[in-house]
Amino acid sequence: MKAKKYNSFDEVDKDLKILQLKKDIAVWGLKNNYQKVQNYLTPQNILNNALTSFANKKTAGVLLKVAGSVLLGYFSNRFLKRKKKV
Repeated sequence: MKAKKYNSFDEVDKDLKILQLKKDIAVWGLKNNYQKVQNYLTPQNILNNALTSFANKKTAGVLLKVAGSVLLGYFSNRFLKRKKKV
């Protein structure tokens, strides 16, 4: 790849601004993906996704949904009681 030859400082500034904008867009994309992963990896979402994938199978689908809601209720109540003590 040949090095680009510039005829003025304005051309250099223009290319630097373009590179800065590309960098800003890339950083924004990384932050956005990080937030999506962070939201996806919450315990509630992991449990819901696991139960949904098992529930799609015809055997024991209803039982898994009921067990999941009972477990979710149990752990959420336990968490709320712990927060009240603090």
